[in-house]
Amino acid sequence: MKLIGKIELKKNLYVDYYTSQHSKLKLIVTNNKGPFIDASIIFITETMSNAGIPHALEHLIFMGSRKHPFKGFVSSITNLNFGYINGKTTRDHTIYNFNAAGSNAFFKCFPVIIDHLLCPQLLPSQFLTEVYTVDGEGQDIGVMYSEIKAKCFDTEILLSIIVSEMLYGKNSPFGKFTGGTIDGITELCNIDEVKSYHRKNYHFNNMVITISGSLDTERLITEIGKIEKEYYYLIPNNFPRPFSYNISNINCNKFSTICYPSNEEEFGIVQLVYLTSSGQNLEQNLALNILFNYLCDGPLKQEFIETSPNQPYANSINISLLEQKICEITVLFEGVPFDKLFYIKDRFFSPKITNHIIDMEKIIFSIDKRLNHFKIVLENNLHNFVKDCAIGHQLFGPVDVNAQERDLRLRLLEPIHLERLREKPQNFWHNLYKQTFYANFICIIGKPSKVLARNYAEAERKRIDARIKELGPQGLAIKRRILNDALKQNTSIEPTEEDYNKNIVKSLESVTLFKYSTNVIMNWPLKIIWNELDTEFCQVIFINGVLYCYNYLFIFCFLFLKNLNISIRNSGRISRECRPFGLTP
Repeated sequence: MKLIGKIELKKNLYVDYYTSQHSKLKLIVTNNKGPFIDASIIFITETMSNAGIPHALEHLIFMGSRKHPFKGFVSSITNLNFGYINGKTTRDHTIYNFNAAGSNAFFKCFPVIIDHLLCPQLLPSQFLTEVYTVDGEGQDIGVMYSEIKAKCFDTEILLSIIVSEMLYGKNSPFGKFTGGTIDGITELCNIDEVKSYHRKNYHFNNMVITISGSLDTERLITEIGKIEKEYYYLIPNNFPRPFSYNISNINCNKFSTICYPSNEEEFGIVQLVYLTSSGQNLEQNLALNILFNYLCDGPLKQEFIETSPNQPYANSINISLLEQKICEITVLFEGVPFDKLFYIKDRFFSPKITNHIIDMEKIIFSIDKRLNHFKIVLENNLHNFVKDCAIGHQLFGPVDVNAQERDLRLRLLEPIHLERLREKPQNFWHNLYKQTFYANFICIIGKPSKVLARNYAEAERKRIDARIKELGPQGLAIKRRILNDALKQNTSIEPTEEDYNKNIVKSLESVTLFKYSTNVIMNWPLKIIWNELDTEFCQVIFINGVLYCYNYLFIFCFLFLKNLNISIRNSGRISRECRPFGLTP
């Protein structure tokens, strides 16, 4: 591994960026202190169908590997090393997150996890139980199938599939639902497709590893070198960069009304979708997120939610930016009363919104709040922040190795962009608003329908009844036998005590604990326990051991304290801007 960059996030906190000299593997290491070593292994996963192949592969990874052919072994090993492991499939990548207590535990888990990722068993019996099959009662089953079926009435998922096809077309990976649809899983997903997908995508040329914690970097580099040598043969001869397809802009405004199954018809949903900016335009995307927060908390909230206590136009408003080659912006109105669904779009473009004067004081406050939040992230959620930057870098960063360090640096050093945005004049934000929302868009109006929900349930019942009739008693018995055989095969090999012992730590000597000191202050009106540690923040916890009042008054005490407005004035004195109220039983 070659060190190509050392990025300083703050004093004594660095991110080291390595690239392999033998493959395109990237390693990003953060030297933060703490008892746990956090790690993420990321694969960019592009798919050309709604079969849910990347999602199926994620499930099957945990079913055993070449060296460790035991169901759930990788989860057991991380748990026994005082950690955890899980996987997640998103629109454009699959990520495996894990941690362990101390560096020794991490180095026990790491090779086991890599073997599961690069050499999983992927047996037909595992596919039947984890992904999809038909059981002896004629019912559709499978862990992944059940997960997707539970979301089949999820409004956002239903509309996102439709919007994606309208935006990108049916032949683009951007228009596919990576998690899989019900029809896609049952008709297109199979173990051979999963194996082919694994060979194409799970290798070092498509892998990024991010690690955060106190560990020996030289030992880590040596370990990765051994692993890379062992699994190097898995790299395909040709691996084109995923998501290299061109995205066409929206050439005209498009409108569509979609009915979706729902058990209630009181509220609907409205979406306005735009394509704008670029995944590489980091500062503009950050500015857009600041502008979106300002709009949702200010003019849009006033115009749609606070119009009247009894007749709001929506219960919630959110504007999100999905980072990709050309970013997707979604303005989402949820909880829209049925009789107001067709007024949302016109109200969004009303003069009160379009002619709104940007309040620079609130914009600057939002930026300052985000600057402060960045400091909190560095202390409380550092690994997830670095991981997210690594994902964006792998997806949209430059191919040129000489430019990669700069791209990752710009993603990590968010305060640099925020400080520049803080100096932007008011017309910058007005122009950004016009540039974004005066562009062509797609408007989707989602109308809930009880009839569709009933029809769907009835169609499902008839489909299952028809299958049971077609299979007959003999066919159902065969299905039952196949499933039982698969369950037995998946658990036929059990790990021995030796398999566990050689992959778990015997002590926690390598765990780095936080250093702090405690002092009890007794000569104050209150007993003060002062814990001092290395942090930029102060947290105060007030504990009242005895509180005498009627039980039903506790809720009022909570509300009173929750709304107690304590502020520091210019004079430095603390004032309570509230009027105590008395309550009698």
